[in-house]
Amino acid sequence: MRSTLQVVLACHFLAAFTVLGVPLYLPRLLVSFGIAERSLWAGVLFSLPSVMTAISAAWWGRFADRYGRRLSLQRALFGLTCAFLLAGVSPSLPWLIVALALQGIAGGTLAAANGYLSTHLRGEQLAKALNWTQSSARLALLSAPPLIGGILMWLPDIGQRLWLGLAMLSLCGLLLSLRLPA
Repeated sequence: MRSTLQVVLACHFLAAFTVLGVPLYLPRLLVSFGIAERSLWAGVLFSLPSVMTAISAAWWGRFADRYGRRLSLQRALFGLTCAFLLAGVSPSLPWLIVALALQGIAGGTLAAANGYLSTHLRGEQLAKALNWTQSSARLALLSAPPLIGGILMWLPDIGQRLWLGLAMLSLCGLLLSLRLPA
């Protein structure tokens, strides 16, 4: 079970890194769409994925109950990969809005990871595993902003292509999830 937990934590960290790293730099990334850094769009787009996650969470819970927790985790990682790829190639603000809405609708990696662990662990083991997923999220929250800030400092013209690079992290998580037992 230890290797299963390590794979789930790696999947979760990679997804959390992508999701938690971008919002702080969203105003700067919007400049590549011709939007001023101080635009109200930054606040709207910052909130959009969270709102969409809240709206779709119950549906994804039923999906996990019906089709399995592993598939639910893979679905979240796949959705995040697609959303970040779309954001990375978005030709305009409306496309970026769709990408960020997709990120929220198809996201929920933490819930999916915790749900998957709950099918394989019980009691004290599950409690410890859930603590590890929270630690994974906090590690992503602490490491993503400075690392992404460094990338933006060293590659100031990267703009929205940053989303393409981050999509590769969630894709790695999806590929890792293929090792998980059903």
